Amino acid sequence: MRKLALCLSLISFFFACNSDEILEVKNKETEDLERIHAEFMKHKSEPEQAYPILEKLKDLAQNTTNNEFLAKYYAHYALFKTDEGDYEAATNSYSKALELYVITNDAYRPGLIYLNLGSIYYEATFYEKALTYFEKAEQIFFETGHKEKLPMVYLNMARIYIDEKQFHKAEFYLSQGIDFAKHMESNDQRSKLLNMYGKLHFEQQHFSEARSYYNRALEYSETELQTSYIYGNIAEAYIKEGNIGEAEKWLKQAMMLKNKIEDADIRPNINYGAELEALKGNYDKALTLYDKVVELSKYDLTSKELGIALSGISTLYSAAQNLSHDQLTRQAEYLNVYEQRSKQQEEQRNILQTLYRQASIKAAEVKQEGQQALKAKSEEFSASKIKYYELIGLCLLAIAYSVYFYKKRLKKLKKERTDYKNDYENSISVVTEFVHTTSQVRERNTGQNKKDPD
Repeated sequence: MRKLALCLSLISFFFACNSDEILEVKNKETEDLERIHAEFMKHKSEPEQAYPILEKLKDLAQNTTNNEFLAKYYAHYALFKTDEGDYEAATNSYSKALELYVITNDAYRPGLIYLNLGSIYYEATFYEKALTYFEKAEQIFFETGHKEKLPMVYLNMARIYIDEKQFHKAEFYLSQGIDFAKHMESNDQRSKLLNMYGKLHFEQQHFSEARSYYNRALEYSETELQTSYIYGNIAEAYIKEGNIGEAEKWLKQAMMLKNKIEDADIRPNINYGAELEALKGNYDKALTLYDKVVELSKYDLTSKELGIALSGISTLYSAAQNLSHDQLTRQAEYLNVYEQRSKQQEEQRNILQTLYRQASIKAAEVKQEGQQALKAKSEEFSASKIKYYELIGLCLLAIAYSVYFYKKRLKKLKKERTDYKNDYENSISVVTEFVHTTSQVRERNTGQNKKDPD
């Protein structure tokens, strides 16, 4: 026992001496991870520069077993893959991030993951699944007190119900979102929600009400890009009503802003312009604008805006009156075939794109389920091992107790034997003394009898 106590004292002394050094190493590792993460955040809008930094963050997080920064890696990686349209990789990466956030007891960030997963499933037209994720995000943001995130949750839920023509449900969530945005004093969120309110009325052909909400959205818009979108929506509403003058005014403002913004997609505005020129009877100008959309879409053949442009070209040639009969017939036939071909290709692309997205997500789900099953088996095996070790421990404890009890009993028996021996020796001594004393008394009595004459 003395040796064991000495060893424990030495170990405690060793750790006491090195605790400062260990803490210093941990702090240095965390500082390095924070520095790399900060560097990544500066370049996250530039994938070519951001990817290598992100991989560097992953390597260091894995080497130092820092689950917090490893979770951040997977979350950022998933965002990149979402932008690239690789929904399988994005879903798998989000799944890994979720697992790590659970390990690190992070109650808030899983809500952000669910919000992003909901957006992926929305793009894949898995509306029911998307709503499930948005509802999970809503619950987490409520429970963790991050109510500033709720307006965007409700915006996404409303978008689903607008697409499904469930306008009453969409209006309910938009109203909820606006209430929270007001409470949080978030003008950007209020602008986006009011803009979506405008779309809600636009889809119901309530163009005046739609413009009313678009104008309210403008009051809270904080970015030129958001403002340009709203200008375009207002112009579109006037186009649908045939109000050329107002449509021109708003479309001009939208284009002026879009041209100032780097890499902004101007194809929707050009299509609006082409439709507007067609209403004015300027078919050549309208065709020129549609041709520009086609040119801008040569590397994006599945674009919705390209489909709108091709449909507009077909409509214009079909309605043209200033062409000769032969020209009109030839071009109409050509455009009819072109429209059918383009429509079929567009349908096929849309179907393939949807199937690809759905298959990617399904594959990710299957892979995730397999990993979960494997994890469950591993946990079951680990539980069995733990029970086995517990049983061995109990057996060893029982043996140790038995040895201890036996030694204690043996010690007691030894003491009892010693006591008995001492008692026996004492008894012998007493008896011996008694015998000796008795003999002396006898001898005296015998001597007295010899002296008496009688």
